Amino acid sequence: MSTFHSLQKLNNNRREVNSLEDLIKRIPNRKWQIINIILYSLALLSVGGSFTFNDLGLGALKYKCLFPNSSNYSVKISPNQCEVKLYRNVSGSSVTSYISTESCKSFYYSPGEIFETSAISRFNAVCENKFLIKLDLFIYLLGGILASMSLSPMADVFGRKKVVSGMLLLGAIAELGMTVAIPYVFFALCRLSEGYFTSGIYQICFTTTLEFSPRTSRDSIAVLIYLFFAFSLIINAFTSWLLRKWIPFLFVSIVMYCIPLLCILIFGVESPRWLYVKKPYEFSKFIQKQFKSNPELFSTDIQFFLKENCTTTKVKAKQLDNTDTLLSVLRNKKIMFNMFFLVSFAISTYLVYYGILFGASVFELNPHIYYAFLGIAEIFGSILMFVLSRFLSRRPIHFISFFFSGLLCAIAGIIPKSNILCISFIYFSVVMGKLFSTVSFANHFVWASELYPTSHRSLLTGVTISSGRIAVLSIPYIKFLAEEIWQPLLPLCFGGSAVIISFLCIFVQDSKKLELMDKIVQSPVELDDVGDTNI
Repeated sequence: MSTFHSLQKLNNNRREVNSLEDLIKRIPNRKWQIINIILYSLALLSVGGSFTFNDLGLGALKYKCLFPNSSNYSVKISPNQCEVKLYRNVSGSSVTSYISTESCKSFYYSPGEIFETSAISRFNAVCENKFLIKLDLFIYLLGGILASMSLSPMADVFGRKKVVSGMLLLGAIAELGMTVAIPYVFFALCRLSEGYFTSGIYQICFTTTLEFSPRTSRDSIAVLIYLFFAFSLIINAFTSWLLRKWIPFLFVSIVMYCIPLLCILIFGVESPRWLYVKKPYEFSKFIQKQFKSNPELFSTDIQFFLKENCTTTKVKAKQLDNTDTLLSVLRNKKIMFNMFFLVSFAISTYLVYYGILFGASVFELNPHIYYAFLGIAEIFGSILMFVLSRFLSRRPIHFISFFFSGLLCAIAGIIPKSNILCISFIYFSVVMGKLFSTVSFANHFVWASELYPTSHRSLLTGVTISSGRIAVLSIPYIKFLAEEIWQPLLPLCFGGSAVIISFLCIFVQDSKKLELMDKIVQSPVELDDVGDTNI
């Protein structure tokens, strides 16, 4: 090692600010961190409405076939109100001759046992049009996949705050369009847009809140985010039960878009890590502003760090913006190696989650109770994640959550529903499987955010998560195949694959003690717990 490098290393050790993490910890008033973590977590309240709409907005109604009567023929409607048999009347005789069987095209709708009004009545999504309900779910999931591929890179280019605010605004407009949509094509486009924007909100807000968080608080912040998502499910289940009408239900969802939108626009700030990587000049101004009330704390080591790593001129800032390209990410073997396994984890996580929901469907619960149950399970799953993260790192948490969620998913599908004891055990397996599935989701999001650099974190996380959503699109077909061949096939396959994949965690770097990587050229720094404080 040369004398120059030895002196440089000695100087680096003497400086108190050696990284962005050290600099942020030196900011005297860190209330802005807490406020922005809460604001971006609050945005997840908007996700619940779109997530639950397929069951709460397209709820079942009572319906009767309407078919015009005529003196030339008599009508006999089938018990399911879907088919009409026509018989020709013979004049002067009670004998009738069969003409044809036709599908019913017009229906009279009346309030069902659970819902008074539903989008079903607007689009006649019954009988031969019943596929529109499944198509709605497919359209929503497709929007989520497109969001992961397109909105995620936008957040890396234009900034977290601008993209999240735009998604909240456009998501509210999409839901407003669903309330007035008359042709189903227009409704489907609004539903696709809703899935597109809400999925982007879910993913980008998760990574953004972690960028605001100190290292030792990341797991707690992940728990906070899932608590807001759980509350959104419970709130939407309660409002749908209270209103029993789908149009007012959508307006409540629109309000849940507008509240976080206004809060982020008024009180929110851009992610400091994104500014540090993409807009170093603005980051330097941001840090100086934080020390304006305490100028005596703006020490020489902080000034040296800003001068060395950021810039004080806009000209140099433009040059620094292009130092980290997507090509450099793709060429990084370590990132690509970790990403390969994280993609497989994402696919398994989504399949097990829906496999568990498939097991829960055997109870045929009221949809309001069902989503309230999911929300409560998310809360307890978040608590379990918080407890495990106090004692374990990423790999053990991954192994425990995947192994037990997969095992319980398989058990819930295999056990026959022959008596009350078996049904009780299935119910227990579904509840516990949902808890561990929530832990695997939270741990996977945090793990991916820690292993990807800030310069392309949103894009890489989006690609990882979208792989799981693509796999989800195959579930309706696998479900149909399972019902034709063997009912437990779906949860058994999904659960068994998760048990096997749980052992692959040994190949992925454990990132709990790593500082978030901001640039490709920066190697992950392992930090000690000494001096690293929580919010």
